[in-house]
Amino acid sequence: MNKRWMKRGAGRILAITAAMVVGNSGAVQAQEEDDVSVEGLYQAAANLTLSGQHKEASDKFEKMFDLSGGSETLAEDYGAQAGGFYFDYGLTLLPQQRWQDAKEAFTTCIGFAELAKKVESPIKGTNGRENLAKFQLGFCEAQLGNHEEAVRLYEEYINGSPAQGELAQVRNSFKLRMGASLLKLGRNAEGTASIQELFDNRVEWKVNPQVMMQGILEMGLAWVDDAAAAGTEQGEIEKVSQRGHEFLDKNCLLYTSPSPRDRG
Repeated sequence: MNKRWMKRGAGRILAITAAMVVGNSGAVQAQEEDDVSVEGLYQAAANLTLSGQHKEASDKFEKMFDLSGGSETLAEDYGAQAGGFYFDYGLTLLPQQRWQDAKEAFTTCIGFAELAKKVESPIKGTNGRENLAKFQLGFCEAQLGNHEEAVRLYEEYINGSPAQGELAQVRNSFKLRMGASLLKLGRNAEGTASIQELFDNRVEWKVNPQVMMQGILEMGLAWVDDAAAAGTEQGEIEKVSQRGHEFLDKNCLLYTSPSPRDRG
């Protein structure tokens, strides 16, 4: 067993595992400002994330990575589960629109099990966020204009058989993001079908009105692109117009009308 790791003590593993569990449950306890341990910085970052202070949270994560010695040291000390550090870090970058940095964070998360093997970590845990990181990485690729790669990652995520509880939480975003990227690739039938599911299942899936509005906007952008590509071909322009009217006629009433639950 690695002597350097033994000197640090297995107690740190228990501490960081507890920190991750508590942080994910939304009940992280406040940390002292001068706590610059991995555990203390992680919990401080979790607190800041929960309060919506994403810039301050990402600063804590970056300090943690710097003081810890980087990904290889974290992989050796905590095993594959430390990939969750980079997943949580990536989540603080998305609201800041730091797409490239977030892409790197989620990519690191996905590869953490292999990194733990490479450094021969004595901790034989697993990275519970590896598959979900593919979904978030796909979103980063989409924001960077790489829609083909985004679709590939979305498909890889869904083919990874995510737990039903997790899928229920991200399903609406998944359908919207997948649909938007498919539309950008000109795969209009597939993209429309993905977004249409949000309207068809709006009550059962508890689809937020803002998500449906974003779906309409994504469809609108696709119609504009298609109309521009049609040029002066009046027949093609009319097809685009008809497709748009059919979608709006079918769905705008659903979007603007209260659901049975909303009516009480």
